[in-house]
Amino acid sequence: MNRKFLLLFLSVALVFAMAACSSSDNTSTTTKAPGTEQAVADAVDVYVYGYPLVTMDMTRRFMTNVATADPLHAPMGQILRARTYPAPDYHAVTAPNADTLYTTAWIDVSQGPWVLSVPDMGDR
Repeated sequence: MNRKFLLLFLSVALVFAMAACSSSDNTSTTTKAPGTEQAVADAVDVYVYGYPLVTMDMTRRFMTNVATADPLHAPMGQILRARTYPAPDYHAVTAPNADTLYTTAWIDVSQGPWVLSVPDMGDR
């Protein structure tokens, strides 16, 4: 996801959120402005479908913004095997479980496919 798309997405989400939350002093609480329900529905859709994309992009940027691999980060195209659990105060990326060791690879396929080959392991 490039920076322009992220900025556009956040701008649209902000506009929908502002439209859904805005109120006018001259309208009563029983009548709603035309399109308010649609604005709320659109804001919910933007959040439900867009937020995970933004979260995963931020996770990718945080985890791959290094020159060499360390226990919790690796450059694009390298497999990262977390061999220790993250500290309880580690909130840099979203993870479903704090007690699970993850293996992650962020692969850029914009230039073409990657081929992963595994050597013959005999009877293993």
